[in-house]
Amino acid sequence: MNRTGHPHEVAPTPIPVTCVAETQSIAGESPIWSTAESCLYCVDHQGRKIHRYRPTNAPGEIPAGRIETFDLPDVVTAIAPRKNGGLIIALHQHFAFFDPDTGKLEKLINPETELPDNRFNDGK
Repeated sequence: MNRTGHPHEVAPTPIPVTCVAETQSIAGESPIWSTAESCLYCVDHQGRKIHRYRPTNAPGEIPAGRIETFDLPDVVTAIAPRKNGGLIIALHQHFAFFDPDTGKLEKLINPETELPDNRFNDGK
């Protein structure tokens, strides 16, 4: 049974799962694989963090298997890799570009300036 209470049409195949990166996230979500960087990104929504994990490394990169954590000034709700490097991210009320290699955050637009109460208020 699954959480809907209905039987599976095809029986799930059990597979072993191994934790490769312990982030201590409050609410970890949005995992994405960056093919260009050969790394896994995920966010800690409530912790206002983006994590980057590389299973292997090239010369000059961080050691393989190490997690990099980037603190952001706002709640991170979604991320996606950009064609020319870095990430586009959705924050509490803005879209932004973020470059993990430099730490530069460039807020682009608040798409709902006319609806200031449309998003939750986290006290900030």
